[in-house]
Amino acid sequence: MTDKLLSKIVTQYCDPTIPGEIINETVEELKELNKEGKVLLNEPAIYDFIHQIKRDREGHVVECEGIETIPEEEMTEPEEYEAINCSIVEEVLE
Repeated sequence: MTDKLLSKIVTQYCDPTIPGEIINETVEELKELNKEGKVLLNEPAIYDFIHQIKRDREGHVVECEGIETIPEEEMTEPEEYEAINCSIVEEVLE
């Protein structure tokens, strides 16, 4: 991938107010990480790198911008949702 194409991809995923110097540093860092075999130079991998997204082996996001995501197993049980929904419906009907 050429530096120009890599810069274009990085720029499209960054805030437009980010200085060109930072874009160039990011491009150089991506190239170095690619040489080390740590980052692929494709759009999904570049997007994840810029937004600091980490994924597990199945491709699920486990961390985004330094904040861990909650695994689905820890989410509230459906029975609790039903109880909440019933109480809301009762309040509306009254």
